[in-house]
Amino acid sequence: TRLCSESATRIDDLEGKLREAERTASSLAAETENRHNTLTQQIELQNEELEEVRSDRDGLKGVLQSREEAEEELKIELQSCKEANERMQGELDGYADKLESTTKHHLDQLNDNLSR
Repeated sequence: TRLCSESATRIDDLEGKLREAERTASSLAAETENRHNTLTQQIELQNEELEEVRSDRDGLKGVLQSREEAEEELKIELQSCKEANERMQGELDGYADKLESTTKHHLDQLNDNLSR
């Protein structure tokens, strides 16, 4: 009976340890499940943020492309203006030379007329 009693005590101890191990395993499983859910939510939020960043990036690429095109158009327009200014400056120089020549010619004629 002592052997039976010791065996029963031993069985009770082992059953207690088994129940404790089951509780611990259950608790760890619940913590793992909670952690998994938390990490899954964080990943989903980060994926959403990443999509927003990608969308912003794509929008900025469009803005940059538009600005580059506008800058190129302005460069072309500036070059055209420079060329037009150079042509006008050439014409002005020609008119100035003609005016100077005509004025000199008239002054020479006046001096000739005055000296007679």
